[in-house]
Amino acid sequence: MTNAYEFKFIGIDGSVLPLKKFEGQALLVVNVASKCGFTPQYTGLQKIHAEYHDRGFNVIGVPCNQFLWQEPAKETEIAAFCAVTYAVTFPMTEKTAVKGGKAHPFYKWTREQLGRAAHPAWNFHKLLISKTGQPVKAFKSKIEPESRGTAQRHRGRALTYAVLFGLLRKFHVRLEGESAHEFCDRRAYGDSIFCK
Repeated sequence: MTNAYEFKFIGIDGSVLPLKKFEGQALLVVNVASKCGFTPQYTGLQKIHAEYHDRGFNVIGVPCNQFLWQEPAKETEIAAFCAVTYAVTFPMTEKTAVKGGKAHPFYKWTREQLGRAAHPAWNFHKLLISKTGQPVKAFKSKIEPESRGTAQRHRGRALTYAVLFGLLRKFHVRLEGESAHEFCDRRAYGDSIFCK
């Protein structure tokens, strides 16, 4: 495989979910779980998806039960939980293995491309894919989808909009209709681990 768009998942509704339908768009692929301490990150993921979806950016949730069995529910229950509790509208897959010998091919491929950083160590591990379908960066579970304060205060723990889109800019990716204010300010984030 040469890019992420060549992979297919099964959607949470049982239909085929080809990543090709997102070709030309940036993706944030996140392995998720309903009974995890990081589950409230659904709020930030939905916020990012809703704000930037029309500009060529999508979050994709990948339910996984490999980390202390924190996603034991059936797909219909997962979908209902996400819709009712967090008003999730971004695409989600069926429960999927993200590590080990049974890991989905997408996860095996991203590990080959990005190395150990792409290997999920827990729920809510995040993989950023550029508009050309190439893996850009992996983010650990503790990196939140959005900051709840100043970027300086949360540096190293928050995946702020500016940092996220600064990374995409670094890799020559610009979302449709983006303003300069939505890019990473090099002076403010020059020392950030996200912009190196």
